[in-house]
Order: sequence, then C-alpha cells, then structure tokens
Amino acid sequence: MMNTEKEELLELIAHKLRFLESPVQFIGVNNLDPLTYITENYHEQLKLRNLATENLVRIPAEVNLIIIRLERRDIPQMLAQLPQILQIAGLQESLANTQDKIFLIDDSVFSSATDLEQLEMLAEVFYPRFFAFGYEGKAWLKLNI
Repeated sequence: MMNTEKEELLELIAHKLRFLESPVQFIGVNNLDPLTYITENYHEQLKLRNLATENLVRIPAEVNLIIIRLERRDIPQMLAQLPQILQIAGLQESLANTQDKIFLIDDSVFSSATDLEQLEMLAEVFYPRFFAFGYEGKAWLKLNI
C-alpha cells in the first residue's frame, strides 16, 4: 500500500512541476559545529539541484533555497541557535535570503516520519505554492531574517 501511495504522490508532484523551467538550487545545513551540509539530492521528481559539496565553505550566492535541519534538533532548539545560523558564510548574501526562502526543518519530526511523509514535507517546503500537506509549524518553519 505504501508504494502505491508514494507512486501516486510522485505522479502528483511530477504533474504539478511539469512546467517549471529550472530546478530549485538549494543548500541544506545539518550541523553548525563543524559546519556540514546535506549532500543527498532527495527526490529527483522534486526538480531539485543540491549545490552542496563536502568541501563547501561558503553558501554560493545563486542558492535560491536554504533548508536548515540540524541533527537531533527541533525548531525551538534551532531558534535558540539563530545567532550561529546567521553567521553561516554566504547565507546573508544568498538569493535564498533576499527571496525569503530559508526554512528550518524539525529533525525529530522529519527523522521519525515515513518516507511518504518526508516527501510531503519536502514538497511543501520546496514548493509552498503548489503543495500544502499541513506540516508548516509542526515539521518546518519559514525563517524571515
């Protein structure tokens, strides 16, 4: 049953995103000290391009969406670390910042979710105009700096 639901969701995503011209160029941060990035691409169907590499020292200016999902941290804990987050090299100068596309993802919620729920969360974060599954405020929060 789960595979059928996931396939249906992937078809829905592909259908809604069919006419997007370019992929979202994102960076995901998963640790502040030492600074490390999420290097997986998540799902191809989400039309994402991860600009993170293992040796990245600064967020590239062309990044148009940033997710911060710190290991074993929930949203209130990440908000307490906001001064450190704001010091990430390149974050302030990024396109994501000027377009208000920086998101905090609650790692405890995300990690305990099923693959299908994780896909829904990511679709909602990366494309909030197209998807609304009800995770905003529970699993993720838009950060306005």
